[in-house]
Amino acid sequence: MKILIVGSGGREHALAWQLAKSKHVTRIFCAPGNAGTAEFCENVPIPVPDILGGGEDKAKENIANLVTFALQNNIDLTVVGPEAPLFAGIVNAFEASGLTIFGPTAQAAQIEESKAQAKQMMNRAGISTAEHRSFDDYDKAYAYIINDCVFPCCVKASGPAKGKGVIICNDHLEAENAILRLMARQTEGPGGATVVIEEFLDGSELSGHYLCDGNSVLALPFVRDYKSAYNHSSGPMTGGMGAVTPIIIDSHRKCEFVPWFIKPALKQMQDMGMPYKGVLFPGFMLTIEGPKVLEFNCRFGDPETEALMPRLESDLFELLMATCRGTLDSVEPKWSTAASCTVVLASGGYPGRHAIGKVIEGVEDAEKIPGVTVFHCGTARKDGQLVTAGGRVLAVTCLGDDHSLARRGAYEAIKKIDFDGMHYRTDIGESLCRAH
Repeated sequence: MKILIVGSGGREHALAWQLAKSKHVTRIFCAPGNAGTAEFCENVPIPVPDILGGGEDKAKENIANLVTFALQNNIDLTVVGPEAPLFAGIVNAFEASGLTIFGPTAQAAQIEESKAQAKQMMNRAGISTAEHRSFDDYDKAYAYIINDCVFPCCVKASGPAKGKGVIICNDHLEAENAILRLMARQTEGPGGATVVIEEFLDGSELSGHYLCDGNSVLALPFVRDYKSAYNHSSGPMTGGMGAVTPIIIDSHRKCEFVPWFIKPALKQMQDMGMPYKGVLFPGFMLTIEGPKVLEFNCRFGDPETEALMPRLESDLFELLMATCRGTLDSVEPKWSTAASCTVVLASGGYPGRHAIGKVIEGVEDAEKIPGVTVFHCGTARKDGQLVTAGGRVLAVTCLGDDHSLARRGAYEAIKKIDFDGMHYRTDIGESLCRAH
């Protein structure tokens, strides 16, 4: 079987790495891929379709080029990593051409593309979430902050913001600056034209991943993601600075996640004429009042995928194809009992402005440590050297018998790696080690 993976980050590297183990897979293409995928895949120089990054016409052109490539190369399964191509309608285009593709349609992807619409859906479905208000008018948002808002609160860009559109505000001034930044200046892009202002939920965050085939739902292990740039949840929000799995919660709660949150969401989307197939990725907050949904995403998490894939002992190709074919009820994935810790190495200045083209050293030495795999997030080859090519550069993952050993291995591997300006959190998984 021939596979095409769309994307260029650590999530796509991890998916390709796991798919390469499949007995069914003979050849993998990545469009456009990165220096890591190039080691065992064939990178294809077609950019990721992104309406925000290149405009609607360019996104349509890139989708058309990917469809043509898939047809000409007899691709059996296309796997979409990032959200932007899903928003742009890549699944619609591939299915219209008779191609098998993993991911939701553009209509169903609105569950992530618009936080305001997702909140409306959750309200209609009776899904527990934070109290919230949505605004597309700056003056009305400002008036709400001055007169009615309870602090602390979260101000969120309703539309795509590459994981950087969430601002926690402790007072009126911080909230005013947040809507000025997101709505008026649109520093994180046009996705901030509408904002959601919601109550701050206190508790432990949890990332869930659920394969959905239109009828059946298959839950993957829970992951904890670390979104803040600096230690102990300080600094600006990022696309994710690390992840740890498994996360053990009491069995009673675990059994109720699907009927409480996932099935109501899928039914509501079905009723709205937007049936969902692919992976549904909700972010939960475990509060003293019980679990609540922070948001829904329409793709695999990043860096959650980098932590999950090394623990998967079943054939990923079979799981993805069962999702596409509507036969999820016939598969039962097997997961390693080992713990996994992923630490992201970022460029200096991330998530703000950062330099690229910095030479990276030590990746091969890092991977000599037992249990360690280094996934490439933003890398390239220049004059034969591995260099940085993004804000998040590498995701160093280690499998260990427990969280403490996995964490120790990841940080031991990081000591082998170096590039100018390298930044990473030193507390990934720390609280879980204390808890055990």
